[in-house]
Amino acid sequence: MIILVGKPYQLTPCWKLEIPFAGDLGNAEKNWIEVRSSARTSPAWPKAVYNLGLLEMKQANYPKAIAYFNEVLQSDPNDKEPGGSIMQVYRNYSNRSAIQISMCYEKLADYREALHYARLAKNRYPYVSWCGTCLQSANFALNKRIAYLSMCVYRMPFLAVAGIAVTFFGWKRLRTA
Repeated sequence: MIILVGKPYQLTPCWKLEIPFAGDLGNAEKNWIEVRSSARTSPAWPKAVYNLGLLEMKQANYPKAIAYFNEVLQSDPNDKEPGGSIMQVYRNYSNRSAIQISMCYEKLADYREALHYARLAKNRYPYVSWCGTCLQSANFALNKRIAYLSMCVYRMPFLAVAGIAVTFFGWKRLRTA
């Protein structure tokens, strides 16, 4: 499930997307780098590389974060790996990595690439869940992000408003069905 917080395009999932530890960043980074150097077939590999990307993102090192998230995408991870809590059904590494890359490009003010990766998150790496509510919420938030980024790229606010309206009313119709 994804809930919207702050700006109309900002995605904040109800499970914690931030770095899953409190305390020693240096030690955690060392451990993740060690896991990253292991075989890509290890179940911990995509989690470690994804967390390295989040760490670089947190430190505003966006190009390096993008490189880590791209590594996750290229590794073809098991997106249906069970999540860490009841609110995270599956890990969705590919979808989450594409969204994080989109956010990095947005921070770098490269809205065209941000839009490209947001669309990849929607079409090529769709969010996977057996929970209909989670799936609808994730798709709604991503469609809203795509509408915002489209407005930034094409400078046509009416298209973004139309896209958000269509997304919202389509989502409402699905909820009442």
